[in-house]
Amino acid sequence: MPNLLLFSSSPPHACPTFKSPIHHQHFYLIIRYVEAIVLVSDEEIKAAVTVLYGSGLVVEPSGSAAFAAIVNNKIPELEGKSVVCILSGGNVGKDELANYPEVTDVCSSTLSYLQLSDKNDAHWKVSKK
Repeated sequence: MPNLLLFSSSPPHACPTFKSPIHHQHFYLIIRYVEAIVLVSDEEIKAAVTVLYGSGLVVEPSGSAAFAAIVNNKIPELEGKSVVCILSGGNVGKDELANYPEVTDVCSSTLSYLQLSDKNDAHWKVSKK
């Protein structure tokens, strides 16, 4: 995979993200291709869910961990680069979202823009504060 770095993100107490056992083939792919695994806090994940929800995307907390890692500068040297972030899961309801922060100033990056296409693909540019 030329010119491609893969990162994984996980909350420090990642019980919800590790309900399924990892298959040995997946583990091999992680060992071979993942550059690093970064940790994001529950607060960073909640802020990410809030930002995404405010942009029209319903993404469950574990499905927004990668986005949380990006907007909180957990992955080095992303500024000015093309980034692909997989957002998944809609298993979060309005009752749960009521407990999430209304402001997302806990993010250490500025979300320059979050643009939704007709296919609900999200595109954003991350820049440092």
